[in-house]
Amino acid sequence: MNLHSKTQSPSPQSQWTAIRAVAVSTADAKLPGVHDWRCLVLLMVASAMVMTVKAEEIPITDIQRDKRVDFATEIFPLLKQNCLACHHEKESEGGLNLESHQSLIQGGDSGAAVVAKQSDQSLILLRASGVEGDLMPPEDNSVGAKALTPEQLGLIKRWIAEGAVGGSVPQEQEIQWQPIPESVRTIYSVDVSPDGQFVAAGHGNRVAVYDMTTAAEVARLVDPSLESISGPGVADVDLIQSIAFSPTGDRIATGGFRTVRIWRKSTVPVTPDQSPLALAVGPVALHPDGKRAAMVNAIGDIEIWDLAERKQLQTLRGHSDVLVAINWAQDRLVSADRSGLVNIYNGVDGRLLVAHETSTALKTIATLADGSMIAAVDLLGKARVWRVDEDEKQVITVTDADLAALTAVTDANSLVFLSKPKPQLVVGTESAGVLVVDAVDGKLIRKIDHGGPVTSVAADPSETQIATAGRDGAIKVWQAADGKAIRTLRGTPESRLLIAAAQRDFNRQKASVARLTTKTDVLTKAVAKEEEVVKKITEQRDKATTALGEQGKKHADAVAKVAATQAAIQTANEQTTKSQKVTEAATKAMADAMAMAEKLGKEVATQTAEIEKANQDAQTAQQQVAAAEKALAEAKAMADKLMKEVETKKAAITKAKETIEKSKVEIETAKKTIDAAKMTVEKSTKELEGQKKAVTTADEEKVKAEKEVAKRVQALAAATAAKSRAAAAIPRHQVVLASASRRSLTLQKQLDDVQAKSSTADVAVVSIAYGRPDGDVLISTHADGSTVVYRVSDGTALTSFSSEVSPASPGFPAGAVVTPNGQLCSYSQRGQAVVWPLQPTWRLERTIGTPSESPISDRVTALDFRSDGLSIAVGSGPPSRSGDVKIFSVDTGKLVRDFGDVHSDTVLGVRFSPDGNWIASSAADKTVRVLDVAQGATVRTFEGHTHHVLAVDWQDDVQTLASASADQTVKVWNAQTGEQRKTISGFGKEITAITFVQQTSQVVTACADGQLRLHNAPDGKSLRSFNASGDFLYTVDVTDDGKTLVAGGQDGVLRIWNVADAKLLHEIK
Repeated sequence: MNLHSKTQSPSPQSQWTAIRAVAVSTADAKLPGVHDWRCLVLLMVASAMVMTVKAEEIPITDIQRDKRVDFATEIFPLLKQNCLACHHEKESEGGLNLESHQSLIQGGDSGAAVVAKQSDQSLILLRASGVEGDLMPPEDNSVGAKALTPEQLGLIKRWIAEGAVGGSVPQEQEIQWQPIPESVRTIYSVDVSPDGQFVAAGHGNRVAVYDMTTAAEVARLVDPSLESISGPGVADVDLIQSIAFSPTGDRIATGGFRTVRIWRKSTVPVTPDQSPLALAVGPVALHPDGKRAAMVNAIGDIEIWDLAERKQLQTLRGHSDVLVAINWAQDRLVSADRSGLVNIYNGVDGRLLVAHETSTALKTIATLADGSMIAAVDLLGKARVWRVDEDEKQVITVTDADLAALTAVTDANSLVFLSKPKPQLVVGTESAGVLVVDAVDGKLIRKIDHGGPVTSVAADPSETQIATAGRDGAIKVWQAADGKAIRTLRGTPESRLLIAAAQRDFNRQKASVARLTTKTDVLTKAVAKEEEVVKKITEQRDKATTALGEQGKKHADAVAKVAATQAAIQTANEQTTKSQKVTEAATKAMADAMAMAEKLGKEVATQTAEIEKANQDAQTAQQQVAAAEKALAEAKAMADKLMKEVETKKAAITKAKETIEKSKVEIETAKKTIDAAKMTVEKSTKELEGQKKAVTTADEEKVKAEKEVAKRVQALAAATAAKSRAAAAIPRHQVVLASASRRSLTLQKQLDDVQAKSSTADVAVVSIAYGRPDGDVLISTHADGSTVVYRVSDGTALTSFSSEVSPASPGFPAGAVVTPNGQLCSYSQRGQAVVWPLQPTWRLERTIGTPSESPISDRVTALDFRSDGLSIAVGSGPPSRSGDVKIFSVDTGKLVRDFGDVHSDTVLGVRFSPDGNWIASSAADKTVRVLDVAQGATVRTFEGHTHHVLAVDWQDDVQTLASASADQTVKVWNAQTGEQRKTISGFGKEITAITFVQQTSQVVTACADGQLRLHNAPDGKSLRSFNASGDFLYTVDVTDDGKTLVAGGQDGVLRIWNVADAKLLHEIK
């Protein structure tokens, strides 16, 4: 509910006022022909807008009452339910936090949300009712908030009118839990035990454990303390949304509301009032029908019991020494004691039919199924055989039946009969392995090489298999028909898991070292490559530098040519100017000379005329002697004077003419110079244009060359730096490689130690027996009194029981039998038998947190054990507020690491990396994060999904992550870099769960469209699909061997498939 925004929408009243004003102003305009219809349209629009606004408004009820409205108990709960998801301390939209009265009054970006006694100015009421701005909370909100009702709005209005008085917000009240009906069967989470035997599935708030092979329910996880709250048989008060088996399979963790329950596998011996076999002190034998059992009691008598009714039927006496064996042969019971006495009883009425003294101390006996032959091994290792005959009067006689093939045997330890295709006796020896002898003619049929001393032999109920066991702790299964080996059974479930885990750790580290070694070569090649790059770029730089020099010379030459041309033009221009000046001077001189010449010419002419006149006058005067001599003298003087002046002027005229001629020559010369200069200028100007272009081109080429040099210099610097980095990376990488190699050696040593301990722990087998009619269960009893149960079909060690029975010794037998109701009786002559339920139970070991007080913030939506089983990661977080990841100690329940709110919304998936160093978390905030366990910090965030990321898982190599999202895609990530490697699409709906298969790169996904899909993660190739009949699937898991797939969802049906061919194996409803 975002009550504050940067811009506020006008109120409906103001909108209506504005529209009406427009309509009136339009009407007042009285425009011809438009007044009526424009007013009508405006009014229609106005009405529509008002109607639209009104449709969004919520009426406010007028609350009338005497009691004042209480903020803490009446107002705050309304805000918490509908507004707090978007307006709290960590996410305050519009800057508004509604977690307290103080923060409410303080308001947000737009000021106070509440103004006391002024509801028309209180934004919280205006926005919540839709009177102002968009209605809050909006209809399309993602947190499930609903609009307030008229009554709730009226309550807020009255509270504001009363002064908006605050009060302390009440602490969370204890939740009143209601029982979840058993009919709620939805499966939100499943997990398969590490050995692949069991699968735990949550149905509502109940958790059942099923046998993966038989699909039978073998256990329920029940917290008795919840019976008064939620009824009987429940594991939590809330839905179980997360389940995880510990790496050793001895614990199961379940997630509830703010709680994690740790359940511990508990195998408690059956009490005598639950099984009479617990009273046995010596051999125990089951009748072939499984309903009756014979056992030796504390005083040495044989008791026959009805197991179903727990009723003793008979007590058989007749032995005074320690009983070494009892066998059923149809309804007869054959018993033997250490002294050599063999008795045959009627198992129905308890009568002793015959007592046969063998005259030799016996270690054990075997009886043919029809009772016609008895074989025994004495304390000296000799195999003895007797025939049991019965005449028409039912008189039984026992006679020796010497079998030639056994004559030389002196180190026999155990024997068993086969009935088909004809009677055969199988004998286990110290030195000769296993001898299969024809019980009719005594001939040796075959030898079976066990590989060491054979301490016990057994045949399956169908007599198609023979099992042999030795002092090395190994049990080998053979085909009875031809003696071919089928498989070897060895070790305990615990040792098998330890070896498998150690082998995985070593293989993972070995692969890591291989990757790092390969990377060393890559880094070395990278250095060489960078050196080549540096060399190449250096050559390119030198070439570019040379080119730059050449371009510089070309540029200089071009500039020089331009300068020379410009100088030539300038010189020509100067010459033109000079010649023009010369021309002007010469022209002026010539003009002056010509003017002077003309003037002088006129003067000479005048003077010449005067001279002529003077001469004439002189002649006249001379002729006229009458003139005076003086006048003649003056005339002659004047004439002489004029003559001289004329001569002078004539000389000047001549000089002027010479000047004119000279000026003409100079003018002509200057003209030629000017013409030549003009031609030079014209030619040079044309050349200059080309030369300027050449300069421009040269300049561009020079700049280009400079840039190329700069580029090559920069590239060389980068390449040199890259070379330095590549070179520097090698020693750093060598440190990492050395550390990884040391780690690999450590893990190799651990693997060797585990294998060695497992080998030394293979205590000598003293007895083996098949324990089920189908022959698929075999029980081994060891010299230390421990018992191991194997599944013969695949060699899996199913369970083991500690040595609470006294060890066996020669003459004091030990062994085990399995009853039809799934109980194992481990017996010994040296102590009371112990009866164990074959199917384990899990009892509540501890609970982390409570619904009212817990370090866990909300529902536990994700769980995962660390690889060492000592700690567990828990994912939780209140929706739309935060998502947190915490790690708790499994043994103490103590919080050991708190990563805080690593997400902004609920965490939906957590997975420890296979090496235990990292945690991958996925959340509703659309992100995946990787957390460093040691540092307690987020180291990487993966973004790319567009909706909730519902699940995440690691590939075993710790290099790859796969995430599944409600955006209907799977994304495959490089876990080390955060790079998105692949997006796999094509899913019909949300992908709710994902898991890698074994140590492969294949992933299995569960989808809401009812399909499980197997993909190859690197390339996204679809490999196979599994049909869940359209169920909305929530969860999926795969056995550690990658062979079996299990999933569950909305319909509550647990389905199990074979991965190889997608065959549906079981549907558990």
